[in-house]
Amino acid sequence: MGTLTPFIPMALAVAGGVGAMLLDAWGRRSASLFCAIAGASAGAAVAGWWASAAVSEGMVGIGGAYSAVVAVCLATCAIALTASFRTLASSNAGARIATLSVLAAAAAAVLASTLDLGVLFIAVEALALCGYGLVALADTDRAREAAMKWFVQGSVATMLMVVGIGVMISRTDGALSFPAIRDAASGPGASAPLAMGLVLVLSALAFKAGAFPFHSWMPDALETAPPSAAAVLASAGKVGPIAAMVWLASAVAGATGDRVFVVMAVLSVGSIVFGNLAALRQRSLARMLAYSAIAQIGYALVGLAVADGRPATLFFIGLYGLTSVASFVFVVALREVDGGWDGSIRGLAGLSRRHPMLAASLVPIMLSLTGIPLTAGFWGKFVVFGIAATQGYLWLAIVAVLGSVVSFGYYGGVLRAAFLDQPVGSGDRPETAPGLALASGSAAASAVALAVIIVLIGVLPLVTGLGIFGR
Repeated sequence: MGTLTPFIPMALAVAGGVGAMLLDAWGRRSASLFCAIAGASAGAAVAGWWASAAVSEGMVGIGGAYSAVVAVCLATCAIALTASFRTLASSNAGARIATLSVLAAAAAAVLASTLDLGVLFIAVEALALCGYGLVALADTDRAREAAMKWFVQGSVATMLMVVGIGVMISRTDGALSFPAIRDAASGPGASAPLAMGLVLVLSALAFKAGAFPFHSWMPDALETAPPSAAAVLASAGKVGPIAAMVWLASAVAGATGDRVFVVMAVLSVGSIVFGNLAALRQRSLARMLAYSAIAQIGYALVGLAVADGRPATLFFIGLYGLTSVASFVFVVALREVDGGWDGSIRGLAGLSRRHPMLAASLVPIMLSLTGIPLTAGFWGKFVVFGIAATQGYLWLAIVAVLGSVVSFGYYGGVLRAAFLDQPVGSGDRPETAPGLALASGSAAASAVALAVIIVLIGVLPLVTGLGIFGR
């Protein structure tokens, strides 16, 4: 039982997903949603308690980091489903979306905590299969096309991972665990083949995360998927693969002569440059968030390009997971309170007058994604960029900072539309009392609560001191 203990949070989430599936088969949609949320919440609570205990006992290390990342994966799923409860309960596919979301989050949590190539492969495929289903559940022609495109490209990524795993274990006497691979790689002639296999596996994980140039599936998938499903795919679906890259690179990169750091730097720069420039041209809010997610993955990879930067990457993706799920919860909330919204950024015009509280929640979310001080996103970028600058990668930190500056062009454009632009035909749309947006649905209240949490995390280091980052 001791070896299975780390998988208890994921087992709780899977149990919730299976229970939700059975309840849906019996026509109990609301009970199915409650079961899915309870499974994800219980798993997140257990993992979070373990991480908190590790911090209080001064034994953060690898074990505490595993628990923290697992907690992020499951907590973001629970948040997304709780915020979307009203929307999911009114949809015929709501229970199926909740079930696949919980199973996807559990797969991402396994992916984020395993040190075995066999388990890594199974978790990657489980996450991918759930993702295909979540996109297709939107039941539109564009969604089905996006799911098929993701499936075809995902098959290529699977091939890369299989070949990479095959190359790695062929040089390590069939060892599958990361430490065993590292030890076996110390033999003569093993370094170069191991580096090639490692790059192939990391490339497949970069595809799952949506890094450039493996990104082409992501904008269509996140734009056409149900917003509650997109919230899970954009948070837990990114945290899991990036964490897996951290563990794999930490265990094996040294045995390859650190060649992998060059590859990570190239992926990082490409993702930052492409993601930000492409996001500037978008008119759809969900599509803009998808392209900006590519840039955010690039910022996370900055830490992977630096020998001592991998803990900073984990810190960054934890905060990004929170902000990412908040951004898509906002999309869910806006669809609930404004059925006439067409999904465009321009359609946000006049939001501050129609739904003041919901518009106010948008400010911390967008500023956090940009990396403005007093938000959670600022500290994530501060740590990652800082470690790069102090470890001899100043040029990479400069590229990342410039990317953040560019990103305010489209994040700020969202705020401008919500607060400054005049809507077309505004005279026909009634003003909304400040409290009505919160009373109209759970998603609106969740968006406001997440915005408050983002600000509290941003202010916390100023109260407790920067030493919290050391822990």
